[in-house]
Amino acid sequence: MQEQNSGHLGKILSGLRARILGALLVLAERPRADRRNLALVMDCLLCVVAAWVAMSLRLGIWDLWDRSIAIIISCALAFWLSRRARGSMDRTSAESSLQ
Repeated sequence: MQEQNSGHLGKILSGLRARILGALLVLAERPRADRRNLALVMDCLLCVVAAWVAMSLRLGIWDLWDRSIAIIISCALAFWLSRRARGSMDRTSAESSLQ
């Protein structure tokens, strides 16, 4: 019985792996601007989640719509986006100076 379950689980995992690889191939074929925008959206979502978890742990309040958490999330996103914009400007100026 155990061997039968592990065989079934192996089939499920290999099917899942094939689907994930297929999705990654579709994303890899997208234009560069689409991939960059998707990365930006994912980074913003991760920033929001990280700020929410950090403040919730600090305050002991697990409420997404608390005013103090909303302020911290807004500040974290503003800081992160400004750093990202400055980083892209630094790369652009560095690339132009190399040419």
